[in-house]
Amino acid sequence: MSATAKSAAVCLALNVLVLVAAAPSAYARIGLSTRFVDVEVEGLRPGGVYNLRELRGAAYALKNRGDGPIDVAVEVQVPESLMPHYEAIPDPAWIELTPRVLRIDPGTLGSSEIVIRIPNEPALDGRHFQVTLSARTLGAGLFGAGVNSRLRFSIGPGPGAAAPRGPTDAVMKLEYDLRPKALSLSKAKTGTLYDGKRAEGRRFLLKNRSGAELRLALKAVRWPVGALPLPAGRWKTPEDLSWVRFEPAVATVGAFASREVRMVLDKAPDSLRGGKAAFLVELRLPDGRVVERTHRGFITFPTGGGLEKKGPPWRR
Repeated sequence: MSATAKSAAVCLALNVLVLVAAAPSAYARIGLSTRFVDVEVEGLRPGGVYNLRELRGAAYALKNRGDGPIDVAVEVQVPESLMPHYEAIPDPAWIELTPRVLRIDPGTLGSSEIVIRIPNEPALDGRHFQVTLSARTLGAGLFGAGVNSRLRFSIGPGPGAAAPRGPTDAVMKLEYDLRPKALSLSKAKTGTLYDGKRAEGRRFLLKNRSGAELRLALKAVRWPVGALPLPAGRWKTPEDLSWVRFEPAVATVGAFASREVRMVLDKAPDSLRGGKAAFLVELRLPDGRVVERTHRGFITFPTGGGLEKKGPPWRR
Protein backbone atom coordinates (compact mmCIF):
# COMPACT_ATOMS: atom_id res chain seq x y z
CA MET A 1 0.00 0.00 0.00
CA SER A 2 1.34 3.43 -0.85
CA ALA A 3 1.51 6.01 1.89
CA THR A 4 -1.42 8.39 2.04
CA ALA A 5 -2.00 11.38 4.18
CA LYS A 6 -5.18 12.94 5.40
CA SER A 7 -5.61 16.18 7.21
CA ALA A 8 -7.53 15.26 10.35
CA ALA A 9 -9.83 18.07 9.84
CA VAL A 10 -8.83 20.63 12.37
CA CYS A 11 -7.61 23.88 10.82
CA LEU A 12 -6.59 26.23 13.52
CA ALA A 13 -6.07 29.94 13.07
CA LEU A 14 -4.71 30.30 16.57
CA ASN A 15 -3.55 33.64 17.81
CA VAL A 16 -1.55 33.76 20.99
CA LEU A 17 -1.11 37.45 21.57
CA VAL A 18 0.88 39.00 24.36
CA LEU A 19 1.53 42.63 25.13
CA VAL A 20 4.95 43.25 26.61
CA ALA A 21 5.81 46.73 27.79
CA ALA A 22 8.78 48.05 25.86
CA ALA A 23 8.38 51.73 26.82
CA PRO A 24 5.74 53.78 28.57
CA SER A 25 4.04 54.62 25.26
CA ALA A 26 5.10 51.69 23.08
CA TYR A 27 4.17 48.02 23.16
CA ALA A 28 5.51 45.01 21.29
CA ARG A 29 3.10 42.25 20.38
CA ILE A 30 4.20 38.61 20.37
CA GLY A 31 2.04 36.18 18.41
CA LEU A 32 2.43 32.68 17.00
CA SER A 33 -0.07 30.66 14.97
CA THR A 34 -0.29 27.47 12.94
CA ARG A 35 -2.81 25.69 10.75
CA PHE A 36 -1.03 22.39 11.35
CA VAL A 37 -2.95 21.15 14.38
CA ASP A 38 -4.11 17.56 13.88
CA VAL A 39 -2.69 15.62 10.93
CA GLU A 40 -3.16 11.92 10.27
CA VAL A 41 -0.97 9.76 8.04
CA GLU A 42 -1.70 6.12 7.21
CA GLY A 43 -0.32 3.38 5.01
CA LEU A 44 3.24 3.54 6.37
CA ARG A 45 5.45 0.45 6.51
CA PRO A 46 8.12 -0.84 8.92
CA GLY A 47 11.53 0.37 7.78
CA GLY A 48 10.07 3.22 5.71
CA VAL A 49 11.26 6.84 5.62
CA TYR A 50 8.60 9.44 4.81
CA ASN A 51 8.80 13.19 4.23
CA LEU A 52 5.53 14.79 5.33
CA ARG A 53 5.83 17.51 2.68
CA GLU A 54 5.75 14.81 0.01
CA LEU A 55 2.85 13.03 1.71
CA ARG A 56 0.54 15.99 2.19
CA GLY A 57 2.10 18.75 0.09
CA ALA A 58 3.08 21.06 2.94
CA ALA A 59 5.63 21.37 5.70
CA TYR A 60 5.05 22.18 9.35
CA ALA A 61 4.48 25.95 9.05
CA LEU A 62 4.30 28.62 11.75
CA LYS A 63 3.30 32.26 11.33
CA ASN A 64 4.68 35.21 13.27
CA ARG A 65 1.68 37.40 14.12
CA GLY A 66 3.69 39.80 16.23
CA ASP A 67 5.33 43.15 15.58
CA GLY A 68 8.96 42.03 15.45
CA PRO A 69 11.13 39.09 14.42
CA ILE A 70 11.07 36.03 16.68
CA ASP A 71 13.13 32.89 17.18
CA VAL A 72 11.01 29.76 17.54
CA ALA A 73 12.20 26.38 18.81
CA VAL A 74 10.31 23.29 17.63
CA GLU A 75 10.57 19.89 19.27
CA VAL A 76 8.98 16.45 19.35
CA GLN A 77 7.30 15.37 22.59
CA VAL A 78 5.52 12.31 23.91
CA PRO A 79 1.81 13.29 24.13
CA GLU A 80 0.19 13.81 27.53
CA SER A 81 -3.20 12.61 26.27
CA LEU A 82 -4.13 10.26 23.44
CA MET A 83 -6.85 10.03 20.83
CA PRO A 84 -8.85 6.76 20.73
CA HIS A 85 -7.04 3.84 19.03
CA TYR A 86 -3.63 5.55 19.27
CA GLU A 87 -0.61 4.94 21.52
CA ALA A 88 2.23 7.27 22.42
CA ILE A 89 5.21 7.12 20.12
CA PRO A 90 7.81 4.78 21.71
CA ASP A 91 10.73 7.02 20.75
CA PRO A 92 10.46 10.71 19.71
CA ALA A 93 13.59 10.13 17.61
CA TRP A 94 11.32 8.52 14.99
CA ILE A 95 10.36 12.09 14.02
CA GLU A 96 12.97 14.47 12.62
CA LEU A 97 12.40 18.23 12.43
CA THR A 98 14.68 20.34 10.23
CA PRO A 99 15.47 23.02 11.22
CA ARG A 100 14.70 22.95 14.92
CA VAL A 101 15.08 26.71 15.44
CA LEU A 102 13.32 29.14 13.10
CA ARG A 103 13.89 32.87 12.66
CA ILE A 104 10.55 34.32 11.51
CA ASP A 105 9.98 37.95 10.50
CA PRO A 106 6.69 39.64 11.42
CA GLY A 107 3.75 38.61 9.27
CA THR A 108 5.66 35.81 7.55
CA LEU A 109 5.81 32.02 7.72
CA GLY A 110 8.62 29.79 8.88
CA SER A 111 8.58 26.07 8.17
CA SER A 112 10.30 22.93 9.29
CA GLU A 113 10.50 19.67 7.35
CA ILE A 114 9.06 16.61 9.10
CA VAL A 115 10.56 13.21 8.34
CA ILE A 116 9.08 10.02 9.83
CA ARG A 117 11.51 7.09 10.18
CA ILE A 118 9.84 3.79 11.07
CA PRO A 119 12.11 1.08 12.57
CA ASN A 120 12.26 -2.09 10.51
CA GLU A 121 10.31 -4.18 13.00
CA PRO A 122 7.44 -6.34 11.66
CA ALA A 123 5.76 -6.20 15.08
CA LEU A 124 4.91 -2.54 14.41
CA ASP A 125 2.53 -3.45 11.60
CA GLY A 126 -1.08 -2.56 12.37
CA ARG A 127 -0.25 -0.13 15.20
CA HIS A 128 -1.22 3.54 15.41
CA PHE A 129 1.02 6.16 17.01
CA GLN A 130 0.61 9.76 18.17
CA VAL A 131 3.18 12.47 18.81
CA THR A 132 3.10 16.13 19.86
CA LEU A 133 4.95 18.85 17.95
CA SER A 134 5.67 21.81 20.22
CA ALA A 135 6.67 25.30 19.05
CA ARG A 136 7.81 27.99 21.53
CA THR A 137 9.28 31.46 21.17
CA LEU A 138 12.78 31.91 22.56
CA GLY A 139 14.02 34.80 24.65
CA ALA A 140 10.56 36.18 25.46
CA GLY A 141 10.71 35.25 29.13
CA LEU A 142 7.52 34.71 31.07
CA PHE A 143 5.31 36.06 28.29
CA GLY A 144 6.52 33.91 25.40
CA ALA A 145 4.06 32.37 22.95
CA GLY A 146 3.68 28.76 21.93
CA VAL A 147 1.42 26.28 20.20
CA ASN A 148 1.17 22.47 20.12
CA SER A 149 0.25 20.31 17.14
CA ARG A 150 -0.71 16.67 16.93
CA LEU A 151 0.66 14.18 14.39
CA ARG A 152 -0.87 10.71 14.13
CA PHE A 153 0.37 7.93 11.87
CA SER A 154 -0.50 4.31 11.23
CA ILE A 155 1.68 1.38 10.19
CA GLY A 156 -0.72 -0.04 7.64
CA PRO A 157 -4.38 1.01 7.43
CA GLY A 158 -5.60 3.71 9.79
CA PRO A 159 -7.94 2.97 12.70
CA GLY A 160 -10.84 4.18 10.55
CA ALA A 161 -10.62 0.92 8.62
CA ALA A 162 -11.86 -0.91 11.70
CA ALA A 163 -13.66 1.80 13.64
CA PRO A 164 -16.18 4.35 12.31
CA ARG A 165 -15.26 8.00 12.38
CA GLY A 166 -17.06 10.19 14.84
CA PRO A 167 -18.10 13.83 14.87
CA THR A 168 -14.58 14.85 15.89
CA ASP A 169 -13.63 14.61 12.22
CA ALA A 170 -15.73 17.66 11.35
CA VAL A 171 -13.73 20.49 9.83
CA MET A 172 -13.24 23.33 12.28
CA LYS A 173 -11.60 26.69 12.15
CA LEU A 174 -10.88 28.31 15.46
CA GLU A 175 -10.20 32.03 15.55
CA TYR A 176 -10.07 33.50 19.02
CA ASP A 177 -8.10 35.50 21.55
CA LEU A 178 -7.82 34.65 25.24
CA ARG A 179 -6.45 37.44 27.42
CA PRO A 180 -4.51 38.05 29.52
CA LYS A 181 -1.72 35.65 28.63
CA ALA A 182 -1.01 35.17 32.34
CA LEU A 183 -3.73 35.51 34.99
CA SER A 184 -2.45 36.33 38.48
CA LEU A 185 -4.22 36.38 41.85
CA SER A 186 -2.27 37.96 44.70
CA LYS A 187 -4.62 37.70 47.71
CA ALA A 188 -5.94 34.14 47.44
CA LYS A 189 -7.28 32.27 50.46
CA THR A 190 -7.14 28.58 51.26
CA GLY A 191 -9.99 26.46 52.59
CA THR A 192 -12.77 28.52 51.04
CA LEU A 193 -14.32 29.43 47.71
CA TYR A 194 -12.29 32.25 46.17
CA ASP A 195 -13.55 33.88 42.98
CA GLY A 196 -10.77 35.83 41.27
CA LYS A 197 -13.20 38.17 39.51
CA ARG A 198 -15.20 39.06 42.62
CA ALA A 199 -12.24 39.30 44.96
CA GLU A 200 -9.62 40.95 42.76
CA GLY A 201 -11.40 41.91 39.54
CA ARG A 202 -9.28 39.53 37.48
CA ARG A 203 -10.55 37.09 34.88
CA PHE A 204 -9.94 35.80 31.36
CA LEU A 205 -11.73 37.33 28.39
CA LEU A 206 -12.40 34.93 25.52
CA LYS A 207 -13.06 36.68 22.21
CA ASN A 208 -14.49 34.80 19.23
CA ARG A 209 -13.15 36.35 16.02
CA SER A 210 -15.06 34.07 13.67
CA GLY A 211 -18.60 33.97 12.32
CA ALA A 212 -19.31 30.58 13.90
CA GLU A 213 -20.10 29.72 17.51
CA LEU A 214 -17.05 28.90 19.63
CA ARG A 215 -17.00 26.41 22.52
CA LEU A 216 -13.89 25.93 24.64
CA ALA A 217 -13.18 24.45 28.07
CA LEU A 218 -10.34 25.65 30.31
CA LYS A 219 -8.43 23.43 32.72
CA ALA A 220 -5.46 23.96 35.05
CA VAL A 221 -2.58 21.55 34.37
CA ARG A 222 0.83 21.19 36.00
CA TRP A 223 3.70 23.36 34.84
CA PRO A 224 6.07 21.23 32.68
CA VAL A 225 9.11 21.91 34.85
CA GLY A 226 11.42 19.71 32.79
CA ALA A 227 10.62 21.54 29.56
CA LEU A 228 9.85 25.04 30.87
CA PRO A 229 11.61 26.39 33.98
CA LEU A 230 9.42 27.99 36.63
CA PRO A 231 9.86 31.76 36.99
CA ALA A 232 12.07 32.99 39.80
CA GLY A 233 10.46 33.80 43.12
CA ARG A 234 9.62 30.56 44.98
CA TRP A 235 6.95 29.44 42.51
CA LYS A 236 5.89 25.80 42.69
CA THR A 237 3.46 23.71 40.64
CA PRO A 238 1.18 21.58 42.85
CA GLU A 239 0.68 17.88 42.12
CA ASP A 240 -3.08 18.28 42.53
CA LEU A 241 -4.84 21.18 40.83
CA SER A 242 -8.40 19.92 41.14
CA TRP A 243 -9.19 22.92 43.36
CA VAL A 244 -8.67 25.28 40.39
CA ARG A 245 -11.69 25.48 38.13
CA PHE A 246 -13.05 27.84 35.52
CA GLU A 247 -16.58 29.17 35.13
CA PRO A 248 -18.34 28.51 32.89
CA ALA A 249 -17.01 24.95 32.61
CA VAL A 250 -17.47 25.19 28.84
CA ALA A 251 -17.43 28.74 27.49
CA THR A 252 -19.86 29.19 24.60
CA VAL A 253 -19.21 32.39 22.64
CA GLY A 254 -21.36 33.58 19.76
CA ALA A 255 -20.03 34.86 16.46
CA PHE A 256 -17.75 37.90 16.89
CA ALA A 257 -18.68 38.09 20.57
CA SER A 258 -16.74 37.96 23.85
CA ARG A 259 -17.28 36.21 27.16
CA GLU A 260 -15.63 36.35 30.55
CA VAL A 261 -14.18 33.17 32.04
CA ARG A 262 -13.61 33.34 35.81
CA MET A 263 -10.93 31.44 37.70
CA VAL A 264 -12.36 30.05 40.94
CA LEU A 265 -10.35 28.42 43.72
CA ASP A 266 -12.50 25.78 45.40
CA LYS A 267 -11.03 25.15 48.87
CA ALA A 268 -7.34 25.30 48.04
CA PRO A 269 -5.40 23.13 50.55
CA ASP A 270 -4.06 24.85 53.66
CA SER A 271 -0.58 23.55 52.81
CA LEU A 272 -0.40 26.28 50.16
CA ARG A 273 -0.82 29.12 52.67
CA GLY A 274 2.17 31.45 52.43
CA GLY A 275 3.21 29.92 49.12
CA LYS A 276 2.93 30.52 45.39
CA ALA A 277 1.31 28.19 42.87
CA ALA A 278 2.03 28.28 39.13
CA PHE A 279 0.36 26.22 36.41
CA LEU A 280 -0.58 26.22 32.74
CA VAL A 281 -4.10 26.73 31.45
CA GLU A 282 -5.15 24.15 28.89
CA LEU A 283 -7.81 24.90 26.28
CA ARG A 284 -9.86 21.97 24.99
CA LEU A 285 -12.70 21.43 22.58
CA PRO A 286 -15.83 19.85 24.13
CA ASP A 287 -14.81 16.47 22.62
CA GLY A 288 -11.55 16.53 24.59
CA ARG A 289 -9.08 17.59 21.90
CA VAL A 290 -6.39 19.90 23.26
CA VAL A 291 -6.20 23.19 21.36
CA GLU A 292 -3.34 24.81 23.25
CA ARG A 293 -1.54 24.88 26.55
CA THR A 294 0.31 28.21 26.63
CA HIS A 295 -1.58 30.48 29.03
CA ARG A 296 -0.42 30.62 32.65
CA GLY A 297 -1.93 30.94 36.09
CA PHE A 298 -0.09 32.43 39.08
CA ILE A 299 -1.66 32.36 42.54
CA THR A 300 -0.14 33.88 45.68
CA PHE A 301 -1.49 32.76 49.07
CA PRO A 302 -0.44 35.36 51.68
CA THR A 303 0.43 34.11 55.15
CA GLY A 304 -2.73 34.06 57.24
CA GLY A 305 -4.91 33.97 54.13
CA GLY A 306 -7.02 31.05 55.28
CA LEU A 307 -10.75 30.72 55.88
CA GLU A 308 -12.25 33.57 57.86
CA LYS A 309 -15.16 32.82 60.17
CA LYS A 310 -17.58 35.04 58.30
CA GLY A 311 -16.17 34.34 54.87
CA PRO A 312 -15.72 36.94 52.15
CA PRO A 313 -18.56 39.48 51.75
CA TRP A 314 -19.96 37.85 48.62
CA ARG A 315 -20.39 34.53 50.49
CA ARG A 316 -22.36 35.90 53.48
